[in-house]
Amino acid sequence: MAPRTPQLSPRSLIRSVTLASEYGAEWVEVLAREIERNHRPDRSRLTVRWVWRVLPVPRLRQARCLVCADRWICPDVVWAEGLMSSGRRALD
Repeated sequence: MAPRTPQLSPRSLIRSVTLASEYGAEWVEVLAREIERNHRPDRSRLTVRWVWRVLPVPRLRQARCLVCADRWICPDVVWAEGLMSSGRRALD
């Protein structure tokens, strides 16, 4: 199965165009690049869940973003990847 390229949702597109009208398209592109560079997932952690307080059951905890601590993939990265994949035409 081929990986999907992220697309901007209508809400993200409106947010991007509004930011571009206030601060300029170049500023929005730089912001998206910075978010893509800084927001990274931490490693999934193997934890133990206790069943009936007796039986240990291994469990893999989902990765989280190192910057905002949301579940990976965080909304900021989804926005930045969608903006960078759609290119400058999304802001014009």
